[in-house]
Amino acid sequence: MTKRQTLFAGLFLAVTVAALWLVFSHVESFRNARGLKAALTALTRGTTTLEEAVPFDWEAVYSFEPYTSREEIARTIGFDSPEISETIGEGVTQLIFVEEDRVVLCICAYPENLGYDVDFTGCVRYGEHTPFTVRQGSVVRLSLEPA
Repeated sequence: MTKRQTLFAGLFLAVTVAALWLVFSHVESFRNARGLKAALTALTRGTTTLEEAVPFDWEAVYSFEPYTSREEIARTIGFDSPEISETIGEGVTQLIFVEEDRVVLCICAYPENLGYDVDFTGCVRYGEHTPFTVRQGSVVRLSLEPA
């Protein structure tokens, strides 16, 4: 094989590996986002906990005030991740589900586009069994119950 052929083969292999990494690194997030939407939009009125409602493994879920910077979010969750996005505006649902120092799902969208809204600020940890009130409407809304 000539030097030129070796160079092209190496370049082709590098591009292929990079493309496969990009595709498969987001498969878990897509699957988790689809599962979360199905689970939350199927809830009926009453109360639930995130442990009961969320269909994938997580240790903590964070929600932030509008316009919180990526840096502040990373500081709060304890690590940086390319999955983190700054809250884009008022009324946006932002949920960052974390497990073992990695983001397993980052939601940052308007409830009307998601079909659901989970309303709290701060952190809910798996095992706390924090109660949320479920309200049906054009969007399923989960609101943190008062203590």
